[in-house]
Amino acid sequence: MRMILPGANQTSGAFTASGIPAQTREEKVFCLIDKSLPGIEIGPSHSPFAPKRRGFKVTVVDHASAADLRDKYQGHPIDLEAIEEVDVVARNGTFVEQIPPGSAQWIIASHVIEHTIDMIGFLNECQTVLAPGGMLSLVVPDMRVAQEFFITLRKGDEAPPHHDAEAFDTLRLNMLKEIQVEVSDAYAMAAKKIVSQRSSSGRGLIRGISNRLAKLRL
Repeated sequence: MRMILPGANQTSGAFTASGIPAQTREEKVFCLIDKSLPGIEIGPSHSPFAPKRRGFKVTVVDHASAADLRDKYQGHPIDLEAIEEVDVVARNGTFVEQIPPGSAQWIIASHVIEHTIDMIGFLNECQTVLAPGGMLSLVVPDMRVAQEFFITLRKGDEAPPHHDAEAFDTLRLNMLKEIQVEVSDAYAMAAKKIVSQRSSSGRGLIRGISNRLAKLRL
């Protein structure tokens, strides 16, 4: 198994089939992939790199069916029609038992691996379903850009130069609301654990989470 890790703002080591340095995200993702061969895209949701409607011989793997994904994103500013039929719904985060071993020449997983519970297990599953010499192309967060976004988010400054101002403001509000939900969930989980264990250190953790949650309220 070979691997591509195309960073959002990096071109080093990534070239198109014609030998030109890859510039766009798509060029980076496909720089070492033969598009005519069968492959797998994991977690494409509403933004696939290899949609079937463009002729890709692709097996779509996701955490939910297409119908469930469309329900999930109902009311969001995305194109629901871009969500293609899901061939394999991952069960408990695993897909290897539903795909023949060695059947794929390539795998694309955009912003998937950072959400996996078992990263090594995920890579092992990819290796199992890939043919010998198959290519795994991972799109991962560019933390330099993420850091810039959250610093700006915290300061309340204007959007960075490469962000649309109106979209940035909307995203800032949505992100803060999501953070509240995640912190609330963490608070609930910590509280449940402390109630059962009666841990003094745990009570300190709850206080810390409560303080952070208070600071995040809009």
